[in-house]
Amino acid sequence: MAISLINNLSMNRSDTAVADQVWTATSATLSDFQATGGPGLTFLARETSSGVSTTSFDGYFTSDYTNYIVYFSDWSPAVDSNQQFVIRQSDSDVTSTDYQSSGQGNQRAAGANTSMPSGGFGEAFGRLSYQDTDGASNFTCAGNIVIYNPLGTTDYKNFTVNFLSHGDTGSNYLYCWIGTNYFDGNTSAMSGITFKASSGNHDGVFDLYGIKNSA
Repeated sequence: MAISLINNLSMNRSDTAVADQVWTATSATLSDFQATGGPGLTFLARETSSGVSTTSFDGYFTSDYTNYIVYFSDWSPAVDSNQQFVIRQSDSDVTSTDYQSSGQGNQRAAGANTSMPSGGFGEAFGRLSYQDTDGASNFTCAGNIVIYNPLGTTDYKNFTVNFLSHGDTGSNYLYCWIGTNYFDGNTSAMSGITFKASSGNHDGVFDLYGIKNSA
């Protein structure tokens, strides 16, 4: 076994790293390839959408992660007066009426704040927002959604949302919404998740990450 010294740490040069490992000191005199420590995010996929009615991630949920997060940016609907929705990626669930949502929003417009508590019951989609967005390309939406234990088969599916938008439909405004959703149509595992606007096509960048469970 070949041994060398780096900064007084013994290094086994025959060691082979595997994915997601880093070179780490394991004691005062030894070092080795080790898994990266602590919880964190692992990038899984990006969808860059242009002129499409839906954006989906399908087949990325695995036993490697319990929870997932999607960051979306530059999300622009093609027409005015749109709201943003999220649905399970499963044909049997898309048209269901088993999505519930609740949250708190605020709109800043014309020098005043307007509180917008909102929620829905028995809808065919999860809510990312309740405020109409602007169809102009420079008035885009951004935010994230956390998907909790999508592969679980015991409990209903939960989601939490942070969302912002701005536009000039009627008057210039900045809108934010912090909300929750759950799907109670069944407890079956999810294969993926789909994003859409209430009507028309959209552009946008969507990044999916797995949330590491441990080291």
